[in-house]
Amino acid sequence: MKIEGSLTDEIILKELAGRFARLRIRNEMTQAQLAEEAGVSMSTIQRLESGEVSIQLIALIRIMRALKLLESFDQVIDDQELSPIEQMDRKGKTRKRVRHQKKQSSTEWKWGE
Repeated sequence: MKIEGSLTDEIILKELAGRFARLRIRNEMTQAQLAEEAGVSMSTIQRLESGEVSIQLIALIRIMRALKLLESFDQVIDDQELSPIEQMDRKGKTRKRVRHQKKQSSTEWKWGE
């Protein structure tokens, strides 16, 4: 199944759970072996593969490392580097927040109202 935006979160979670289980089996690892190599509990692996509940992100990182998939995160979340022109415009400063312009109120408030 292709994961796309029209799917519900629950369906995507179940699909990912199945993919992790199939990948573990393809790597000829038991749940206990994967848990030990990833440094997580076996119940974490079981929860991941059941798709019933989510797990902590740190556990996912450890499991991805044990399955030798850690570099896949680069495909999922690309490191958005600035272009040379953007770097020059910012004079080496890194942007740390987003600010939106305040909207003008259509009715002004006055003291005594």
